[in-house]
Amino acid sequence: MDDRAFRIHVARVHLNECRARRHSRANRDFYWILFASAQNARRQAATMRAAPAQAGLFG
Repeated sequence: MDDRAFRIHVARVHLNECRARRHSRANRDFYWILFASAQNARRQAATMRAAPAQAGLFG
């Protein structure tokens, strides 16, 4: 898994945790921290260049 794919995976995990915790009063503030962290991971992944899907065939 390259760094870009890892960042996208982290963003998805954080968004799933947001969905699980959003209605709990105890986790209300933590929800926003997770959401901000997911946004940062998506931004970092967007700035990275995607590798070609079939790079192994031509290398």
